[in-house]
Amino acid sequence: MHSFASTLLLLAFVFACAPMPLTDDAAEIRTLWDRGTAALCSGDWEGYRLLWAHTPDVEVIHPDQRDWRVGWEVIGPAYRELLTSGFRCEAQTRRMRIHVSTGREMAWATAEVMLRVPGPEPLERILWQTLVFEKSEGQWRLVHGHASAPAQQ
Repeated sequence: MHSFASTLLLLAFVFACAPMPLTDDAAEIRTLWDRGTAALCSGDWEGYRLLWAHTPDVEVIHPDQRDWRVGWEVIGPAYRELLTSGFRCEAQTRRMRIHVSTGREMAWATAEVMLRVPGPEPLERILWQTLVFEKSEGQWRLVHGHASAPAQQ
């Protein structure tokens, strides 16, 4: 027979292990992540452009670049060139975590992404990504993107 304390511990374990439902803001961030990934992989410049804040302080840090890019006037044209050049990819998002700040003005999402780029020299790699969003005028917009490649085991 279980004691009351052991039942409480069992319930605490079950609730701690159960996936938490996404808040409205977290669900919106997940939707933006998915839309942005779909736009990037399909070469949809307009769809990808809408994801971003178009401000001088947005940033991208990516392992395929020598330096990070700062400002929409730099990031925007670089992505437009890539997405209108015929770039296509497949991406599978795993291990996603989303956190919305207490004041609900900032949010960040982290995930592991399996990226495949078809072509004459196909590429397949795992990236760990962090996207930071800011809520402005009632809309979430991407303000910082960071990707890194995990160390080879």
